[in-house]
Amino acid sequence: MVPEQHLPPCNWTFCIEAPEARNGSFLSDLMYNGTEYDFYTTEVEINDTVQYYCFNGMKHATDLSFAYQEAKCGSDNIWEAPAQWEQCVNSA
Repeated sequence: MVPEQHLPPCNWTFCIEAPEARNGSFLSDLMYNGTEYDFYTTEVEINDTVQYYCFNGMKHATDLSFAYQEAKCGSDNIWEAPAQWEQCVNSA
């Protein structure tokens, strides 16, 4: 008889599929470590963040110094999304 082997539980070391900004916020240009983020293939390390930029040159609705908003890959492999998504508008 072969002795029963127990493997240790798997521990996630990254997150995938970052949360999508709420509809109508126009925060859709995502970046991770200076490169474009892909929802299905980019692996974000635990405690790292992705940055959400205003879409296609749009600007923040009220704060002209706004650069981006972040979501964090939590230590439990669960995304920590902003409680309130910012709003971007046409800059014209």
